[in-house]
Formats: sequence, structure tokens, C-alpha cells
Amino acid sequence: MRKLLIICLTVLLAMPMDGQSKYSHTSEWAVGVGVGPGPRGLLAYRHIFNYKVGQAFAVGMGAGLRFASPCVQYNSRDGGAFKREVFLNEIGIPLFIRGGYESERFFANLDIGYSIGIISIPDLGLKGGGGIIYGSPYKGLFVEPHVGLYSGRRTQIALGMLWQQSIVTKGIYEGDHYSSSYSVSFTPAITVLVGHVF
Repeated sequence: MRKLLIICLTVLLAMPMDGQSKYSHTSEWAVGVGVGPGPRGLLAYRHIFNYKVGQAFAVGMGAGLRFASPCVQYNSRDGGAFKREVFLNEIGIPLFIRGGYESERFFANLDIGYSIGIISIPDLGLKGGGGIIYGSPYKGLFVEPHVGLYSGRRTQIALGMLWQQSIVTKGIYEGDHYSSSYSVSFTPAITVLVGHVF
């Protein structure tokens, strides 16, 4: 009984000290959908280690795993509206740093990082598709600002915008002639994040 009381007292005394710690870590889930040339959809999990600077600011670094279906080719007829989009199913590892502001109920973060492309699987409906491509056109630098609210003491809900560097091919059919070119750009996706702070 005495040992149990000592353990309980130690835990109770440690709790306020933990609450005052400048260090914390956050687990986040994110879902997203592309805008314009952005991905058909994405799902990501990431873990961030944070350090509080002063009363309202924090910096951190994180890593995660992201499943995305980026658009890698647009085909249009006579330079007009897009008629066909080609998507891949991809897995990548985003690594990033974070800077943020937080109050008791509100927070705003900016993530800047690099996504490492691991594997790409073409849609099965593509001509010659179904094979596995190592590497990824949906990789490189990314920027993701997001703003949100705390729901309870430690649960976060946020809305963000992801700009991911991506290689996109643009094809134009003009009669029987087809021409294509590719560009590297930052394709946008709207994201919704749910996180828990430990």
C-alpha cells in the first residue's frame, strides 16, 4: 500500500511539471483533395516534435507517410479544355520543419519540407498500366500553411493548403497530331488535419 501511495504521489507531482514543459509532440492525420492540377486525393500521417519559444510561438520538426494520387498528365483537344487526366497512386515520406503560433484555443502553423518519393503504381485502367514505377513525380519541396482550433485541451482540428512540387505532363491533340511538354510546378491541395498533442 505504501508503495502504491508513493507511485501515485510521484505521478501527481510530475503532472504539473509535464504541463509546463517546453517540449511536446503531435500526431496528425490529414486528408486532402486537389485544386486545379492538384492530386485526386491524399491521406497522410505524420509525427512532429515541438519546442515552445516564449508564450505563444513554437518550432518543430516532423516526418510522416503520405499516400497520394497526383495528376501526372493532362490531355486537351486543340489547346482547349482538358479532356483526360492521368493519375498515379504514390507513397512518399514527407520530412519538414514547422513554425507556429498558438493561443489557448487557436493556432496557425507553417510546414516547409521535402517529400521523398518511394513508389508509384499506375491506375490499372491505364494503357500498359498496372506496373510498379520506383520513384515519384509527386516529390520534392512542399509548403503547407494551416490554421485551426483546439477541441478540448489537446485535440486539434485545422484547415490547410498543401503546395507540393510535382512533375506534370501537358499533352495537346490537334487533329491527328499530338505534342507534349512537362513542367515542374507546385500543385495545390486543400487539406483537413486532425491532431493530438502529447
